[in-house]
Amino acid sequence: MDPENGLRFDPDANGGAGAWTIDITAAVPSVAEVSEIADTLPAPAVPGVPPPSEPPHAEPIAAAEAAPAVTRPSPAVAPLQSAERPAAGGTPGALRPSPISAPPSAPRPTTTVRSAPPRPRRPVGGFVRFVVWVALLGGGWYWGWPAVSQWWQARQSSGSSAAAQAEVQARVDTVARKALALSADTAASQLAKNATRGNPSMDRLRNAWVPQLSSKCTGIPVDIGPNWVPDGTAEVRKVTAQQILAYQLTLTERFGAVTITPKAIGIARDKPTTGVCKGKITWMSIFPTRFSDASSANAWCARQGWPVGECQARLVAAPGSGASRAVPRT
Repeated sequence: MDPENGLRFDPDANGGAGAWTIDITAAVPSVAEVSEIADTLPAPAVPGVPPPSEPPHAEPIAAAEAAPAVTRPSPAVAPLQSAERPAAGGTPGALRPSPISAPPSAPRPTTTVRSAPPRPRRPVGGFVRFVVWVALLGGGWYWGWPAVSQWWQARQSSGSSAAAQAEVQARVDTVARKALALSADTAASQLAKNATRGNPSMDRLRNAWVPQLSSKCTGIPVDIGPNWVPDGTAEVRKVTAQQILAYQLTLTERFGAVTITPKAIGIARDKPTTGVCKGKITWMSIFPTRFSDASSANAWCARQGWPVGECQARLVAAPGSGASRAVPRT
């Protein structure tokens, strides 16, 4: 056995013919070095088989001895398991190296294919607008442009008017709900405060006619509905201070009406001496706009759709003079 190269001859291998083996734990620098070592070993004597002739040895190349030694990494070689001796007549010491495995190939670069972004969808609104414009053009050609223009303006104004009315109704409901939640004394106190703020506005309306929207005292039947809009039917049998306050606040929201006392508009006293409100404080509400005569003020009442008994013309006179008078609608 060659301890440096791990070669060992086993005479019992191959049915007694013998075989060379290599210790895989020994260092095997290269296949060429292993072959050179194997050639230098003598073939074992086998009974009945003549020894083969020894091959001539080649002289080393002088240039190779003179060349400087270059250390190069040896290729990866699978370790040799065994080398059998050739049959009779063959070349002694020839070894069969194990196949050299190819180095693993580098992974192929992957190619990412990006799909095109989806085409944006056209909004449906554009198509609807196109249809509307086509309809307007066709209508203008068929009915004439003035008629189509009037129709379009009426449609736009009706939409705006409906939205405005909904907003006003929401405010009306809010102020009315708050007023109804008050006590009777608190509601009466609030009416007095509102009249104190509204009475000075009569100064600029002296000797003019104004629409009188409300004149009420507590405990009498009144028409203030539905939805705080009179319809000609007295649905409330005995009105409270809270209901009077709520109603007059809704008039302020709808028309900009102001709350006043009777004396501020030119009536002799705030508590009548006759009628259903005899001896009771009366709260009035007027639309603070000047009209030249009673018929013009009553015409305004009619345009609002008020019942005849709920809106009438009244002359604004000097405070407490008793010169103020009302002209009912007929």
